[in-house]
Amino acid sequence: MFRPLLLDLLFNDDRVYVLELERAIVSSPNEDGLTTVITRGSGQSVPGKGERRVWSITTRRNVPDYPPRRVDQFESYAEAVAFYKRVVVTTPRASLGEKSPDPTPSLEEYVQWLKQENLFDPLLNPEGIRASSRRTRSRSNGSGNSD
Repeated sequence: MFRPLLLDLLFNDDRVYVLELERAIVSSPNEDGLTTVITRGSGQSVPGKGERRVWSITTRRNVPDYPPRRVDQFESYAEAVAFYKRVVVTTPRASLGEKSPDPTPSLEEYVQWLKQENLFDPLLNPEGIRASSRRTRSRSNGSGNSD
């Protein structure tokens, strides 16, 4: 299916990427050494023959439809959370020309920024407003602002 490149310029908020932590099912490598990672809806699925359950972090471009850019897999939840916390602070921002903050903020500074901007993060700021809610609120007040 064709995806217009223009959609990749319409960020949902200042973050260029967002991360998702979820359960996944991974297949055993095929003859070419490739594996398949199934994330969406696999939390309740039972792994089949040659498959195993892992934790995954999917990096998605923070634009409409959230196209995935990469999937990292981990054997334990603790490993996945440690990776998430280490990587999320380096998330490029649209306001910085799609570059990472320099210097890199601490995790505490990043969480404070999320809260100040009222940005949803399932792990670090679950009280924030989801991008889909922001778009709905912007359209309903006609201002283009989320307030």
